[in-house]
Amino acid sequence: MTNSYVSAGTLLLIAALTLSGCATEAAGTSSTTASPAPTESVTPLPSVPTVTTTPTTPAAEATRPAPDFLVVSTEGVGPLVIGSPVPAAPAASAVVAWDADYCVGADRPDVVAGGPFAGAWVPRYAKTATATSGTRFPFEMVTKGSKKDAPVTMIYVWSPLMSTTQGIHPGSTVTELTSAYGADATVKHFPMSDVYTVTGPTGRISFEVATKADTAGATLVGTVVWMTAYDVATEPFAMAGTDAGSLC
Repeated sequence: MTNSYVSAGTLLLIAALTLSGCATEAAGTSSTTASPAPTESVTPLPSVPTVTTTPTTPAAEATRPAPDFLVVSTEGVGPLVIGSPVPAAPAASAVVAWDADYCVGADRPDVVAGGPFAGAWVPRYAKTATATSGTRFPFEMVTKGSKKDAPVTMIYVWSPLMSTTQGIHPGSTVTELTSAYGADATVKHFPMSDVYTVTGPTGRISFEVATKADTAGATLVGTVVWMTAYDVATEPFAMAGTDAGSLC
C-alpha cells in the first residue's frame, strides 16, 4: 500500500521554492528602468526694443502782424523792402494783397480793367481816420509801373501806430524828431511843410512836418503829419498841397 502522507517539512520546502521563483520574477521586472521622456527645446524670441514716441506740437500758424509791429525804416516797412518785389507769404500773414482792378474808376478815367495801371497792392488792414489825411489804410505802397511783380518804389505811412525804431511816428513833434535823429536828419523847406530826411545804404525815410495851419490844421503845426520810405535815387519831396500819396 502506497503511503500518500506528505510530511510537513516537504510542504514547507515546496512553498519556499515557489515563493523564491515568484520573487525572482518580480525582481526581474523591477530592474528594468524606463527612459526619461525627451525634453522639448524652446528657443527664446529676440527681445524687441521699446520705442518711446514724443508727441509733436504742430507749428503755430503765421498771423498778420498788427500795424504797430510794422517797423518803418530807410529800407521800407516791415517785410516790404524798397527796391524788391513784394515777398510771397501765406494769406494769413501777408500785409498786402494784389487786386488786379483796384484802381479802375478810382478818379482815374484813363485806367481801364486789364490796363497797365489797373492793379495795386492793397494793405490787408482796415481803413481808419487820420488826423491829416482823411480815412486811409495804415500805410500805402506803390510798385514800379504799378505792376504786380515789379519792385517796391515808395511806401506812405499815415498811421500814428506805425513808428521807426527811434519811436518817431505821425503825430511826433519836431522836437522829438530832431532829438531822435540829430544831425542824421537833413531838412528841406517847402511852402507848406519842412521835410526831414534820413538816408540809409539803399533807401531813405522822410518825415514831413507841417509849418502852416492850412497844411493839416493849426493844432498839427510843428508835428510829423506823415512819413515816406523810398529809394536813394529819389530826392526828398513834399506832399502837402499836392495830390501825391495814393495807391493809384
